Amino acid sequence: MERHYFQAPRTTAMDQFFDSHLELVIKFHEHALLKFEDKLKPNGEEAAQFVLDNDRFMEQAITQFDIDKEGMLRLSIVAAAIYDYGYQLERLNRLAEHVHSASEDKESQDKILNWLKWP
Repeated sequence: MERHYFQAPRTTAMDQFFDSHLELVIKFHEHALLKFEDKLKPNGEEAAQFVLDNDRFMEQAITQFDIDKEGMLRLSIVAAAIYDYGYQLERLNRLAEHVHSASEDKESQDKILNWLKWP
């Protein structure tokens, strides 16, 4: 970020564009981590919406940046890095949901085994 974003000339609208999506990505990252700690239940709708928002962010970045303007190449590098961060978070979220569902399956299996062992 520091090497490219802060050295590129930007408008207030561009700052808002990057800031709002980065906040969304950070929030999704926090939710994925909370799922690992079983403090948040899996939410497929949130994940699906995040995928759409992340794709929309990259599409808008591609169409809004005029590569001929000074600094736009730097901003496109930052946008690609944020998009990739979001993509990796999608994978992390799927892993968290898989771990959560596997632990629920394990609990169910343990309950069944305990019931079968009951005198």
